[in-house]
Amino acid sequence: MNLFRRLDQEFDICMVDLSAGRSHALDMVLRATAQPELALVPKRWLVFHRWTRQHIMAANGLVYGDHGILGMGRAVGHDPPSWSTRCASSARPSRR
Repeated sequence: MNLFRRLDQEFDICMVDLSAGRSHALDMVLRATAQPELALVPKRWLVFHRWTRQHIMAANGLVYGDHGILGMGRAVGHDPPSWSTRCASSARPSRR
């Protein structure tokens, strides 16, 4: 939590790469950002994935699954219903 407070004081934006999805790092970040001291610090989650059926389903599970970002966030004190979730396409398959 101290790291995130220091980063918030020093930078306008801070990006943390949690790589492979559900991990101890994800749990640590959710727990740290749920602390009252960081309540007013804006938080955004970017889930980047490939555009295959398998990757899209895995990304859906990472966000909405039982042990996904929303569920884990709720378990540590975040208020996921107040979170805005959006999907954006950065690449479209060619239509040949």
